[in-house]
Formats: sequence, structure tokens, C-alpha cells
Amino acid sequence: MKNNTAIPSKPAGDANEAVLIGELENLLRDLIVCYEQLYSLTKLNRAALNEADTAKLSSCVAQQNHIVQRVAEAEKRRIRVVGGLAERFGSKARTQTTVTWLAERIGGEEGQRLRVLARALKTIMQRIAPANAATHQAADMLARHMEGLLRRIAGELRHAGLYGRQGAVTGGAVRSALNVTQ
Repeated sequence: MKNNTAIPSKPAGDANEAVLIGELENLLRDLIVCYEQLYSLTKLNRAALNEADTAKLSSCVAQQNHIVQRVAEAEKRRIRVVGGLAERFGSKARTQTTVTWLAERIGGEEGQRLRVLARALKTIMQRIAPANAATHQAADMLARHMEGLLRRIAGELRHAGLYGRQGAVTGGAVRSALNVTQ
């Protein structure tokens, strides 16, 4: 969301403002680390899918869930910090105020650090989107492949009278066998 407010002169800083700015810098650094870890896990996740390695896949998903929880906690803190700084600098966007907008008003070295961190976070987030899309596509392809295998097995067993029209096992003796080793 863009803020159409003119850049006011920087209000006299106080200890609370400095704490909020420092906290915002730390939050951005933490988020960058989290998203870099998610990006690395996306590659591992894709490899696990390609290898059909359920143990690796399960581990990747568990790690991703842990990191996503960290991101959610950081986002809650970000809302509080950005809201406090936005109020100090007169943003009508409140918690939706961008870090770049705040950095312009903070100015100096602090503002420059915030701009650099915001740019780095945006860059890693932009790298994750296509990687996640590719992983999603690979997972979808694997799921369709597995569904096809299950249909093939069901088709092989159907002539034995094991499965009825509803897909349920019906009575009767096994009249054929399926070799699953080939």
C-alpha cells in the first residue's frame, strides 16, 4: 500500500523510537534468515519429490512448518513495531506502512539500513515464489502418477472380482495374482 503523505520533518527522536527502529532492523534480519532457509528447503523438498523419498519429504515439510511459525511470530511483532513507527511519522496506512516509507522519514544511517534490509527481504521473497510454484507442480505430477498407478493396480485386480463398482472389496476367492516386483 502506498502512502501519499508528504515527508514531514523528522520528529525529535526519543529512546522508544530508537528501540522500535532497532527492533524493526532485527525483525527484517530474522525474516531474511527465515526466507533464505525456506528457499533452501524448497530445493531439498523438490529433490525429495524427484527421488520419491518420503522420509526426506516429511523432514522438509516439518522444517518448513517450523520456519513458517517463526515467520508468523515475526509478522505479529512487525505489525506492532510498524504501527508504532507509522503513528510517530504520521502514516495513514498504519500497520500497512511500508518499510521503505518509514526509512525515508527516519533518514540517516538507520533509514539506509532499513532500505537495504527491505530490498534484501523483497529479493529473497521473489526468489521463493517461482521455486514454490515449481515444487507444487512437481508434487502435483507425483500425485497424478501415484493415482495412475493405483488405478492400474485396481484395474488389474478388478477382473479377479475383488472390487465392486463402488470400489469396495467384494466377496469371493482370489482368482489371480499381481506381480508388483516388475
